[in-house]
Amino acid sequence: MSFDEVQFSTEISYGSSGGPSFRTEVIVSDSGHENRVSRRSDAIHRYDLAFGIRNHQDLSDVRSFYLARNGAARGFRLKDWSDFHSLPTNPGYETTPGIADQICLIVPGSTVQFQLAKVYSSGPSSYMRTITKPIGSTVRVWVSAVEQIGNWTINQTTGIITFTAAPASTPRASFQFDVPVRFDKSADDLLSTSIDDYGGGSMTSIEVIEILGTSPGLSGLFLYGGSSEVTIGSSIQISTSIARVWRISASAASLSVILENLSALPGGSEYFTIINDGPTHTFAVRDHLSNLLVNLAVGQGVEAFISENNSGGKAWYLF
Repeated sequence: MSFDEVQFSTEISYGSSGGPSFRTEVIVSDSGHENRVSRRSDAIHRYDLAFGIRNHQDLSDVRSFYLARNGAARGFRLKDWSDFHSLPTNPGYETTPGIADQICLIVPGSTVQFQLAKVYSSGPSSYMRTITKPIGSTVRVWVSAVEQIGNWTINQTTGIITFTAAPASTPRASFQFDVPVRFDKSADDLLSTSIDDYGGGSMTSIEVIEILGTSPGLSGLFLYGGSSEVTIGSSIQISTSIARVWRISASAASLSVILENLSALPGGSEYFTIINDGPTHTFAVRDHLSNLLVNLAVGQGVEAFISENNSGGKAWYLF
């Protein structure tokens, strides 16, 4: 999937509308009881950029930008003016992040690489968003409340921080960021322009959609969150705090991939896509009590989610 590390006009995006979206199926019985299944565990942000168009120059700039991206074929960066920095709350339109705003996520298999992320909390629940398009010049890093200078680098295309040596504790970071997006299908089909008068014009709609990421080797867009590729030599337990899509290669026979304890997770949500990406070995997928759920042969994949009944019971289901 092609992505251009260019930012859409911030002046035009300032007038855009949009925000996060989920896809939840609600099944209501005749008695009124209901079950809810979240078909996306991660939010996808959608925007309409047409509201920021003010004059002929804006029309020309958007048309040129659109054609240079080949419509929906190439992704790009977008500044979401309602949420573009690491501050946990946004009382206004601050342009400066705070001090050690967010904890970083360790990259699986590494002791020196950490992924930028932002946590959104309300009451007892929280949501973690992976940040892949930071503004490099705004990133600051702390370890044990001490700001780190000169011993790390940031990859602005992935949001991964790399230290020169393993830090003594999990780092925290502050930053500004863009949203990776592409033009949505409606804009890809037709970028409709209207010349309203001699001084201005408009576009009916310029819809864009967030790109969550594509795992190497697969052509499809994963709609279930970030991905992790690991080779295992012993049984492992996978975690939602690291990734939702797991491409796993087993280096030995009779190994297991163990799901998280479902009692600690909300019900009715799709949590993992697990793919056996190895060349040789089958591995087992088990629940946290080591009950066998499925054996995954080479090239096979499965989706694991929690279902709950009306009495509040929970169980892992795999498809």
